[in-house]
Amino acid sequence: MLRKLIVIVTVLICVQSMLQLNSVLAFESGTRSSCLVLPDGNGDYPDIQSALTAAEGGDSVLLADGQFSGAGNRDLSYLGKDLYLGSVSGNPQACVIACDGSTGDPHRGVMFDSNEGDGAILEGITIQGGWSETGGAIHCATSSPVIRRCLLRNNDSNKGGALYCTASASPLIVATRMVANNLVIPVSLGGAIYCEYSDVTLENCTISHNGSNMGGCAFVTNSGFTAHACLFTFSYSSAACFWINPVIAVSCCNVFGNAGGDWVDYITGLNGVDGNICLDPLYCDAAAGDYRLVDDSPCLPDNNDCDETIGALGGCGVTAVSPDEGDPGAARLHRNYPNPFNPVTEFEFTLVRDCRVVVSIHDPAGRLVTVLKSDNLPRGRHRVTWNADRCGAGVYLCRLQAGEDEDIRKCILLK
Repeated sequence: MLRKLIVIVTVLICVQSMLQLNSVLAFESGTRSSCLVLPDGNGDYPDIQSALTAAEGGDSVLLADGQFSGAGNRDLSYLGKDLYLGSVSGNPQACVIACDGSTGDPHRGVMFDSNEGDGAILEGITIQGGWSETGGAIHCATSSPVIRRCLLRNNDSNKGGALYCTASASPLIVATRMVANNLVIPVSLGGAIYCEYSDVTLENCTISHNGSNMGGCAFVTNSGFTAHACLFTFSYSSAACFWINPVIAVSCCNVFGNAGGDWVDYITGLNGVDGNICLDPLYCDAAAGDYRLVDDSPCLPDNNDCDETIGALGGCGVTAVSPDEGDPGAARLHRNYPNPFNPVTEFEFTLVRDCRVVVSIHDPAGRLVTVLKSDNLPRGRHRVTWNADRCGAGVYLCRLQAGEDEDIRKCILLK
């Protein structure tokens, strides 16, 4: 009996090993669009970089919740490929890359420096504890990645505690928090962001409580700087931003409480224009790292002229994943881009498991306009495009049905 039990256990172990090997081989051969990496190294690959290296353009590398650290889980490179790297849960607080960098042993989270395009996406991850001469959390050169719903905190650098952009970089940063960066570097440029000869775009970001002697939130030189519905608040020891020959487009932003000044220098006169304000955002508990907003915050849609959330998070009663996230373990339909649009826009959605998917467009009354996708799809990131050339201008609703999950997003068609 004991010998039979040993044989059975041995067979089960062999079967499990074969299944894991088949999973890796399928990913490497391009027949699978996603893989899962676990903090303990027992996922499809032993670490994040191994998965990124094996992946092909368009693949997704998904991270389970937990803390990733050590070699292979920091100083990451997409190697010039359009890859999606994101947490399964969508909750950055639950999925952490701990860089453990220092002046004697520098490490950062991610480097985009191989001409990555906007198909290179980083989403739903915290990067913390980075230290590097340029970009404590993320270094971006000659690339245009999308960084979405991330948390960049407690990173340090001489240039850009959270993000460094150079050499015609053009990242899009969406619904991301950059907080408590560059608090230990005595002389630095850009507490959160340093941008030179590049073009950075920020949408619904919260940049707060960062330190720098020049540009607590951002140091921008000879670059484009576009910000919409962002918070630039409470920088230590310097003005919100430091500018040298910038090209600036700022709308629906709140710049407030920065030690060296708020709407000053190149942005003097923009307060009160295009929805820009200078008011206390009324965070729920910034001292505890809670950058959600109390009910009467001027940054909530009902309390500002822009009729939208300013910053990365919604009200105190909303989950601290992001203002437009529901259950972090559910499928998610992301904001379409562009929006407003005419006549073509693209929707991205993330599946946390293999399932039946229907993506459809409806009018405000709920009547079906068209079905964009109806198929069985694997977990990971997917895209669908809507050409609304034959539709009239107005507001439409995109609906994602993924198994038992549902998500709906509003989009605006201009003609």
